[in-house]
Amino acid sequence: MSYNFGDPEDILDLSIINKIKPSTLMAIERYVLRGADVGDFMTAVIENNLREAIGRADYENLAAIQQIVQLFYNYCPGNCWGSKENRLAWQKHHGLENKE
Repeated sequence: MSYNFGDPEDILDLSIINKIKPSTLMAIERYVLRGADVGDFMTAVIENNLREAIGRADYENLAAIQQIVQLFYNYCPGNCWGSKENRLAWQKHHGLENKE
């Protein structure tokens, strides 16, 4: 399965992708592309709230939290994550769906 996190020209690092469970990858993709709602764990990651993310992570996401953050840092648009304000604005404008 291939994923789109913003730039279709990106060649994704499989050492990052392969450690993240498919349902998490799909949630990130839906969020980036359409500004879709995400669960509490992913909201905390997107808002750069490490304490909350670790507290809300299931075992698989906790084991892959470094790779999840690397995915956002390396492949997702910088203005879609990093703070609550960025998340809310990204969702308000429906992600890349409304990108000019």
